Amino acid sequence: MSGSTVGSDRHRAVTNMGVKIMTAPAPGPQDPAQQSEPQATEPQLDVVRRRRSELRAAMADLEAAMATPAGPDPAGWLQGVRDRVEKLRTALDRHVGVHEGPDSFHADVVRHQPHLAARVQWLQRDHTRLSDALGSVERELDSATPADESMDQVRALGTDVLHLFVRHRQRGADVVWEAFNYDVGGET
Repeated sequence: MSGSTVGSDRHRAVTNMGVKIMTAPAPGPQDPAQQSEPQATEPQLDVVRRRRSELRAAMADLEAAMATPAGPDPAGWLQGVRDRVEKLRTALDRHVGVHEGPDSFHADVVRHQPHLAARVQWLQRDHTRLSDALGSVERELDSATPADESMDQVRALGTDVLHLFVRHRQRGADVVWEAFNYDVGGET
């Protein structure tokens, strides 16, 4: 990897093309062939970072749609929320496509850091919970009418979904950090 290196004997920061990656030295021999510290490639981490950013953007869009007053156009409000839920579902599907399966990012984490297997399994079960929670919002949207109180229920369910996504993103970032000493961010 080309770039500049700064830091101490314990940790170093490698800056490459504007991306700062924190690394810790591998224990044991300094011969690279004998080091067991996992290395995620920049392209892998870049894809993870992009999916994470897409999730965050879709979450922000849903929150903004739900925060909009429904009063002037309740039918339009419902449609706006429905569109944002669909966008969040698409972002989740893309995220799951990168993180699950035999050649996925999570499979690489478990291959290189088997002690993280339980946490990775939790994240993968979380994908099902997130999908199910989005399904609840979608069902509520399907039955909601501009003239009833179901719009409040849509807001409540949508807020709960956003909370679940925030927690999932936090847990995922923790796993990436523990596996690769890399701050995946996702706010770009």
